[in-house]
Amino acid sequence: MSPLVIPLHRGPFRVINRIILHRVVRAWVSYPGARVLWTYTPTTYQLEELADSTVYHCVDLLGTLPGIDSQIVASGEKNLAKSGALAIASSQVVRESLIENGFAAPLLWENVADTDVFEAALSEGHERVSGRIIFAGNLSPTKVDYGILVALAQSGLEVRVAGPRAEGGAGDSNEFARLLEAGVNYLGMLQPEELARELATCSVGVIPYVINDYTRGVSPLKTYEYLASGISVVATALPGVAADDEDVFVAADIHECLALVAEQSALIGADAVQRRVKKSRAHSWNSRGIEARALIERLVAELPR
Repeated sequence: MSPLVIPLHRGPFRVINRIILHRVVRAWVSYPGARVLWTYTPTTYQLEELADSTVYHCVDLLGTLPGIDSQIVASGEKNLAKSGALAIASSQVVRESLIENGFAAPLLWENVADTDVFEAALSEGHERVSGRIIFAGNLSPTKVDYGILVALAQSGLEVRVAGPRAEGGAGDSNEFARLLEAGVNYLGMLQPEELARELATCSVGVIPYVINDYTRGVSPLKTYEYLASGISVVATALPGVAADDEDVFVAADIHECLALVAEQSALIGADAVQRRVKKSRAHSWNSRGIEARALIERLVAELPR
């Protein structure tokens, strides 16, 4: 469920939001069996008090996002920790933050991707283009280093970008204009199948994130979308990206990033494609779904009878 509530969580808004949220989950509250609350937000309005078991699945350092009330996030996480909720973190940095807010032993589940969709596009016969680079993700100046994308385009590579603009509250008009002036091809918002077909024609997927309090906790699922499409990955120095110096590379600065992308864009072989696809399968929603169901079954089995 993604309930529509007022995006303010202080004063009278708390009363209104609590009424809205509790109405939405009436069927769950009246369920006669075991009730599990699996939440991606710490702003739960005490729904955990109505659950037999609670899982807080934290996939970002939510309090560092522009426009987000960091005190509300921290307070919510501390309350969930006191309630005995089990926490899951998407990266080691997020895990450390959860421990600081009172969770005893958060699980580490790095983000995964719908790899099947991207792998399927490889069988459609799309022509792989050497020197075609892509970034697929949220275009926001608080997250993306536009200068790297501009530099890649100016170096003679064909750079494509797909995704929403300035999601999260930070405008990007000036930076976006720079991309277009440099010759970057903006593909707009694509459905997963459309994106998969685009990736199948590329040679390198980039993750050109700026390094800040928010991105230090990011575990980019696009790493596995890229690998499932058979392309190598070049990222900036994000703690959540593990380099293997074979298919996934982490650059210390813009100069190393340009050099790695240029090198990898010329290396397209069938063996490498298959190796990358195989790596991606360990980070799919199929495998994560099995883990999640097993966790819920264990939590329910441990409930008092």
